[in-house]
Amino acid sequence: MMLNKKVMKCHLVVAYIFFLNLPFQVSAQQHRIDSLQRKLNIITDIHTKVNILEELFANYARINVDSSYYTSQQLLTLAHGSNDVNLASIAHRVLGTFHSQVGDRDSAIYYLEMALDEADEAQNHKERGRTLRNLG
Repeated sequence: MMLNKKVMKCHLVVAYIFFLNLPFQVSAQQHRIDSLQRKLNIITDIHTKVNILEELFANYARINVDSSYYTSQQLLTLAHGSNDVNLASIAHRVLGTFHSQVGDRDSAIYYLEMALDEADEAQNHKERGRTLRNLG
């Protein structure tokens, strides 16, 4: 019985430390998002913007579904405006990832298959691998 009380106390201390730390983790993540947003407004190179939007999407996906969707749409608009099939592949992969995260399997498969076709067309093997990983 004594061992169980010690284990229980240990678990409570770990849980307390975790929840005490949570606001700092969210604050650090928000700081990173704010930093990326500032960079996005300054950068003019389209490929750098795509990288920043991908990173923003990944950060938003953890805390704000609406913002992650908006970011994926920004990425898609940027890619379509460039007429670059490689960027379109990235944008469709990110959009497919969003749909997967919210449980819309049919839309996820649709966008990920589109991304896969575009990655093949662009002969971008790295992007093809990333898309296949998201397809599962």
